[in-house]
Formats: sequence, structure tokens, C-alpha cells
Amino acid sequence: MKISVITGLLGFSLVRNQRADQVEKRVAVGDEPLQEVEDLVREAEKAAEEAAPAEDAAELISGEDTVRSTSGSGWSSPSSATDFGVFRGFAAQLGETLREAEGIGRKLYGFAEHGVTSTFVGNSAGLRARYDQPGGRLELNAKSADLSRSAWAGASTRDFTDVDVAALDAGLAERLSWQERKVELPAGRYETLLPPTAVSDMLIYMYWSAGARDAGEGRTVFSKPGGGTRIGERLSPLPVDLFSDPAYPGLECAPFVVAHSSGRDSSVFDNGLPAGRDGEVPGAVKIGEHGRGMVTTGDGRNGIVSPAARDRVRAFVRQRLGGLNPSPVGEVTCLYTSTANEDFILDRPGGGPFVVASPCSGHGAKFAPLLGEVIADLAAGAPTPDPRFTLAAHLARKP
Repeated sequence: MKISVITGLLGFSLVRNQRADQVEKRVAVGDEPLQEVEDLVREAEKAAEEAAPAEDAAELISGEDTVRSTSGSGWSSPSSATDFGVFRGFAAQLGETLREAEGIGRKLYGFAEHGVTSTFVGNSAGLRARYDQPGGRLELNAKSADLSRSAWAGASTRDFTDVDVAALDAGLAERLSWQERKVELPAGRYETLLPPTAVSDMLIYMYWSAGARDAGEGRTVFSKPGGGTRIGERLSPLPVDLFSDPAYPGLECAPFVVAHSSGRDSSVFDNGLPAGRDGEVPGAVKIGEHGRGMVTTGDGRNGIVSPAARDRVRAFVRQRLGGLNPSPVGEVTCLYTSTANEDFILDRPGGGPFVVASPCSGHGAKFAPLLGEVIADLAAGAPTPDPRFTLAAHLARKP
């Protein structure tokens, strides 16, 4: 059984004059400044100067809105480190489990490691953000006495206080027992029951693959055959709440964006943006543009915010809301049902048995209480409140 402690690591990336490039190098963090860091900065500057203009260029996050360290260490404090004390209680459990396995002839192998990664994000606009991330893992492999059967189990942890070694070993023993009975099956398709850990791995990979742009371009399982995305489809009859939250107990991570390079799902210009549970960014202000986009459907929409719309919203924030950072921390499109002049349709055509109501065009929610009364009155035989809301008036405007 191997137990190890990992020292801190430092990485660096650079954005310069709306051009971005990266030079990757891992350097050990010591007590004295390292020439390697200075050399890495110069390499990054040179690479950025020679790079083509960045397609994702945006204003840098300023220091005024910096997400400060939540790990108790200031920007200038030394990088955090771990020590063997983190294994104190865990090591006793592990030793007892190893003895029990040996006593019944089961072989047990594996390793445990723990480290602390200090992440510093800064820029020339004054951003200074830091987070110290403790992290460890345990991997165990069990084998039968004759080495004909084997099983694996693993666990990730912040400090090993939540790792139940005995429970992991019991799970390994159960899986080894499953292998005592073997059935030869011909090639074909079979229903398979997956353990929760395997399902979790698949859900994580699904989450990594859930980029709107890739789905809109037909690259993932979220792409709809023939074009569009599968947004709005029911993927499973089972209720699943899949989300990210940097403050989730036991799974805490950096409360700000850390983008080592720009890609299809991230941008180095987002570095330092505050992060929160999906759709719930702490301290964020909702700014929406009311306007028509492309004609689409609930099944065919791609969910991608157009660069032109984003630029208009950012320009509005800069001009009218000077206290806000114009760089968005989250984006979403809204599906509208719109009439030609954006008026509602509230009618009971010809006094017949049907009420036609379309409180739409992006501003129906604010009138919901009143609309409920009007529609109820129409159903009870009341006339349309104003001729402009009749179906005939809207059909007359239709091109």
C-alpha cells in the first residue's frame, strides 16, 4: 500500500492586447522565487504577441469585482501544503482492513494520496483571486487468493475524514463473490445492471458533453437528427437533478472561473468571473434583451446566444449601468411566441364556444393576474376588452 503527499504546483497563462495564447509548464513551488516563473511569463507574452486576434476577445475582469480567497489565505501568502497528519485516522482504518483481508486469504492492493493546489488568477485590470484546493483519493484493488478474480474501488476526498475503508472493502468482497459464478453468453445485446459508481461516471461524462455549441453543430448526443438540439426532450423518466455548485458541502471548489485556455466551452477572458450553482450566480444581476431572434421551435432551438446580442447587452451595461461589470457570468436564450405587433390575443371569436388567448411576445408574465381575470371573463361570456386584442385584428395585420 502506497501513501504519498503531493507538493503544490503552479501554472500560468496570459492574455495580451486582446490576443490569447498559452504556454504550459509545471513548476514546483518553493520558498524562494523561481526563475522558471519569470521565463514562463516571458514565453507567454511572446506567444500572445505572435498569436492571431482572439475570437472570444472581451474586457478583462476588473479588480473591483474580484472574488477574493475563501480559503483563509491572502493573495501574497505562501502556497498551502499538506502533511502526513491528514492520514492519521484513515491510516488506522486502512491497517485494520488490510489485516482482516489477509486473515481470510483475500489480497488487497492500492494507494492513497493527498495534496493541496493553490490557484492564483490575476490580470492587469487588478483581478486578484485565489483558492486553495485540498484533494485526495484512495484506490483499492482486491484479488482472490488464486488471483483468478479481481475488483476495483476508489474514493475521492478533501481530507480523508469521510472515507469509510471498511465499506469499500466490503463492496470489493461482494464483487469478488459475484465472479464465483460464471455463465458463458453468445455475442449479442443484453440488459446490464450498472453499480452506482459506474452510473455516476457516465453522468459526469454526459455533463462534460452538454455544450450548447457542440449540440447545435450536430457533434454530441444532445444534437437532434436532422438539425437542432434536443433541448426540451425528456431524456429519462427518472427524476435527475444534475448541476454544478462550488459551495456544495464536501465538494467545494474554486468559486470563480479558472480557464487555462480558450475552447468551445470556456474562454480565458472569463477568468475570475464569480461561479455559483447553475443559474444562481451569487450577486449577479439579470439583464435581458427583449427582441426577436431567428424563427425556431421548442425542439429545433439551439440555445446559443448570438455574439451580436451579447455585444448589445454589454454595450447597454457600459452605458447605463456603470456599477456593473459588463462581462456576463451566465447566458441563456428565451423562447418567445410573438404576434406581429407584440399585442396579446384575447378573444372569443364571434361569441362562439372557444376562447383564444395568447398572452405572449415576451411580456405576458407581468400581466398574469389581470390576464387570468380577462380570460375567465371571456369564458363566462364577457366581450373582448379592446378590439386591438381580437383575433381578427391580428389576422388583418398578418403579412
